[in-house]
Amino acid sequence: MSYKTWSGMGDDRTRLMIGLKRRIGQRRRPGSFDFEPNGIFRGGRIRRLLARLELARLSFVAAMAHDLEYGRGFPWLVVCFAIGVWGYFELPREPQPWATVPLAAFLAIFAFRRRRRGHAAIISLILASLATGVCAGNVRTWSVNAPRLVKDGTRSVTGWVEEVEPRERGYRLTIRPVRIGIDEGDALPRLVRVTGRAQPPPRPGDAITFRARLSPPQGPVLPGGYAFDRAAYFEQIGAYGFIYGRPEPALLGRSPGWRLEVVAAISRLRTQIGSRIREALPGDSGAIAAALIVGDRGAVSEFAQENLRIAGLAHVLAISGMHMALVAGAIFFVVRGGLALSPGLALNCPIRSWAAAAALVAATAYLVISGASIATQRAYVMAAVIFVSMIVGRPAVTMRSVALAAAIVLALSPEALLQPGFQMSFLAVIALVAAYRGWFEWRKGSPRIDASELVGRSRLLSAIRFVGFWVGGLAMTSVIAGVATGPVALAHFYRASPLGLVANMAAMPFVSLLIMPFAVVSVLAMPFGLDPLTLQPMGIGIDAMLAIAGKVAGWTPSGGVVGALGDWPAVLSAAGLLWLALWTSRWRLLGIIPVVAALGVAGLHERPDILISEDGRTIAVRTPQGPLAVSTGPGGRFAAEIWLKADGDPASLSQRKANAQVMRCDDRACVFQVAGAGDHHGSEGQIPHAAAPGTPSGASIPLPGPLQQPDRSGVGLTPIARSREMRDREERAPAVTDTAPVGSVLVLSRVERPEAFDEDCRRADIIVTHLEAPKDCALHALVIDTRFLEMHGAAALFLKRPPPGQRVLSQPNGPVIDGNDGGNDDGNLDRNTPAAAMRSLTGVRRLDVGFAHFESARSGINRPWQPSGKR
Repeated sequence: MSYKTWSGMGDDRTRLMIGLKRRIGQRRRPGSFDFEPNGIFRGGRIRRLLARLELARLSFVAAMAHDLEYGRGFPWLVVCFAIGVWGYFELPREPQPWATVPLAAFLAIFAFRRRRRGHAAIISLILASLATGVCAGNVRTWSVNAPRLVKDGTRSVTGWVEEVEPRERGYRLTIRPVRIGIDEGDALPRLVRVTGRAQPPPRPGDAITFRARLSPPQGPVLPGGYAFDRAAYFEQIGAYGFIYGRPEPALLGRSPGWRLEVVAAISRLRTQIGSRIREALPGDSGAIAAALIVGDRGAVSEFAQENLRIAGLAHVLAISGMHMALVAGAIFFVVRGGLALSPGLALNCPIRSWAAAAALVAATAYLVISGASIATQRAYVMAAVIFVSMIVGRPAVTMRSVALAAAIVLALSPEALLQPGFQMSFLAVIALVAAYRGWFEWRKGSPRIDASELVGRSRLLSAIRFVGFWVGGLAMTSVIAGVATGPVALAHFYRASPLGLVANMAAMPFVSLLIMPFAVVSVLAMPFGLDPLTLQPMGIGIDAMLAIAGKVAGWTPSGGVVGALGDWPAVLSAAGLLWLALWTSRWRLLGIIPVVAALGVAGLHERPDILISEDGRTIAVRTPQGPLAVSTGPGGRFAAEIWLKADGDPASLSQRKANAQVMRCDDRACVFQVAGAGDHHGSEGQIPHAAAPGTPSGASIPLPGPLQQPDRSGVGLTPIARSREMRDREERAPAVTDTAPVGSVLVLSRVERPEAFDEDCRRADIIVTHLEAPKDCALHALVIDTRFLEMHGAAALFLKRPPPGQRVLSQPNGPVIDGNDGGNDDGNLDRNTPAAAMRSLTGVRRLDVGFAHFESARSGINRPWQPSGKR
């Protein structure tokens, strides 16, 4: 495509001036400005300003056209393709392939026919790329659709073992089931993933039978958080659970197909390699060595993983671009160096292409034995693009090759776009390529050192210069990658690594020079039985890395926990980075604007005051002192720990357990006091509410004490155990006096048994339960029961302060904000929907549910990765 096809003008200043003159007009009038080739404008200020704006616009268009002419258009098309994929996952409902595929095809054909139409070609290509991204996500979703379990339950499972992964306490199995004792109407899941502890574990390819507690894939534990059910959907995993007892052999005859046999054979090879490594290197050293070679991180202790996360070295455990580059790069340089020893081959043969082919084979083998995780697949595609470029004689590491690798990954697995590994790895690579490209361009313009000056230079000075260059490059690489991936890490993991540069500077020499080279040597030495010898240097390097991680983690304040900052900082910083990296003209500096904006919006994210898990058994409420107080139900520890990190709380879960000042329990329910609007909080045993006749303004009516319910922990009475007479007296009392305090305490009841509904539905403001609440309970309180949770998943409630001049009032049907009676258009109270509940409940500003962010109810959401019971 010609240069003028894109812009219709050149990029030099003279042509810009000519274009500007044509647009403004050549006729001079009194008071008009005069246009001169040297850029001086004469006339009024407004006309001079308009002329300069026009000049800036033309300069911008010409600069963009120049970059597009020299190959910058393809990376931006991949960016548009990625935006289309993201847009697909944000759609409120699932589109139909018969609509998205023809649309994408039509726009692609239209863009091809308009390819020589200048700006129309650009617009048509952008639209085609966006539509193709939506189409790719839609087709991928429908291609991997598989049945999933609907309800929890204990079931008998019979099937084939596809994969065995060691864990710190036991093992994890991926099963291809043949029979499952499922409810009538349930379909057989394609894959089931369970954990067990009985030793020895089964081997890949074995047919086994066992009893297990199975559950559907879990949704996000925090509204807007990572969607575990979506990840399980694309892996075709229909159920998770744990095994009771020991799996027993089953007679199933021959395996169901060659694919399972191949997968089982590879899994057996990986298991054998991992076992040999752990035998030679016991403890965390062997577990990390196995993670780096076969991709099995399950045996690494939580203590070691936490230290690596805090120190900013967790990326070492995930087989990604760095590992693939070290393994394939080592093979490339060894093969090329060996071939270069022969002058005949070096002078007459393309040994560089031969070495690249050998490195590509090594990268493929590494992909297979490492388990081919999504991160490893991304790294392999990137390495394959580089080595194929070398084979065909093209530049290897360019922005186009990075864009091609991203396009291949997204075309094959569009869901990878939402994974933190994809985002962090490609942002880091893009930033590094752009930074080193700029550095090399700067080096081209710098004065060269005359060769005669190097004659008298000693070897010591040359060695010092080499070491300094290597250390400086390592430091710059760590800084650039850390800055590029930091906002994404904060958005997904709620923590930062302020001392990550120190840890990486100290640990990466061990990784690059000791750990990964001896990992390659150890794998090659295994057939000869020499791996126990070659693994020892690797273990020394791993021990040094763990020591560095432990030391740096001890220096890091609060474990690096920052808390949730929202999605906008990561989105804006990524947009700014892409703009800075993909363009080459000075207009790329406009990318600084979204980066600065990301810093500005980082502190605007608001954190919830009440968090409710997907099953309704784990609850966190904000205390008057600020931190969350957590009450965990069965299996709720994982969700609670994520809640604390998202809240920016570095304390452990045991330190944030709800105590008697926040929660009282009996055998039927647990009741929480939640600090509501305003700064007024009741003292223990009292709940501020509307002033009764004769009650002083601002006073709290003490609880009289009838209807006592014994506390299981011996603490005392539940705070809502009030007599019916007191309730009736409150209902007959005026809502509020003119001098009533601005403030309230909400009462939340987590109902465990059905008999608690009769009382707690009338006494509490919020009812949370894993049971099905009576329908009339919604007349008195906001009800979040199993029906709501199955539809919406985890919930987060935000309490607000009333506007000036308004007061939080206590009504018989629950406290509301003055002027809003919580009724519907007919004047009747309707709390059966989240929207109505938000209108009638004190302090609820918005309601976020596990599958989307809502201001009001969106009960019709229906995406394929949501379990059918949650649609």
